[in-house]
Amino acid sequence: MSVTIDCTIQPNGTIPEHAKDLYMLWHHLADMNAAGPSLAEFLLDRREPPSNRFLYRITAVDGREWKQFIHFDGSINSPQTFDVNPPWEPSEYVRHRPVRNAALALLIAFPSLNMIRYTF
Repeated sequence: MSVTIDCTIQPNGTIPEHAKDLYMLWHHLADMNAAGPSLAEFLLDRREPPSNRFLYRITAVDGREWKQFIHFDGSINSPQTFDVNPPWEPSEYVRHRPVRNAALALLIAFPSLNMIRYTF
């Protein structure tokens, strides 16, 4: 697994506290990957900075994509839209919620974050 993070780090707290948020994202992605389907990539990508609209995409090894747009309003409960085709099983997509929440926690901690990409 490799990770790319694009941001200017000016944390509001200590680095260890924010490192916990990054660890939680990795942890939830690892859980999702272990439970199936096998994952190829996770991407959280700001659309046309300084926009607060982010592409959230998880790509499975079989080529399926879970794609949604998060309209980040500064909270864990930010609105989102979905574009998911072909379908995912409920046992597969139920694991997105903790991944999405961990990604939003990183956006809250690092407002200048532009992209996080994990490849498996």
